[in-house]
Formats: sequence, structure tokens, C-alpha cells
Amino acid sequence: GNWLLVTINNLDVDLAKIRRLKPSAPVTKVDITLFENAVQIGFRFSGPISSFEIVEDKPRNDLLISVFLGSS
Repeated sequence: GNWLLVTINNLDVDLAKIRRLKPSAPVTKVDITLFENAVQIGFRFSGPISSFEIVEDKPRNDLLISVFLGSS
């Protein structure tokens, strides 16, 4: 498919700021879904996602998500 969904537990978001963001290629749409204890952020891409990779950067306390488009 063309969607990457990222769900984050125990997160507060400023929906007004997020809704003002304009996606840029290859992202064509960003969708936010609020749950009781989590937020789901959906990214729609211009083409099909062939694969993705998640890498933890422990020193910076980050998760890095790489998305690869095209046929597999």
C-alpha cells in the first residue's frame, strides 16, 4: 500500500500545528488519529511502499524510519 502508520503511546500533540503542516513529495497526505492513550500518524506516499527500516539511535533517544518506494 501507500500508507505508513506510526502509533506512539502516551503522546500529547498540538493538532492545530500538525494540521497546518503541508506534506511535500513523496508524502501526499498526513493523517492524525487520536486514541485514549496513543496517537497514530499516517503518511500517504505517492507510490507503493516496497519496504521500510526502523533504526534506534539510543544516544539521541530517536527512532529513524526509512521508507523505500517502488515495486519490491
